[in-house]
Amino acid sequence: MASRDKLLERARNNQTGIRFDEVVRLLWAFGYHEVRVTGSHHHFHRAGSRC
Repeated sequence: MASRDKLLERARNNQTGIRFDEVVRLLWAFGYHEVRVTGSHHHFHRAGSRC
């Protein structure tokens, strides 16, 4: 099983036990990229999405 799949399964099973950097890795793996950071708010966007 790929590390992305393992991390996704861990996030699904224990949503409070996943670190922010792990969430960012999952977002990157699914095609999102960080477009800006405003204070502690990180904004992500996926190519081809309407937002």
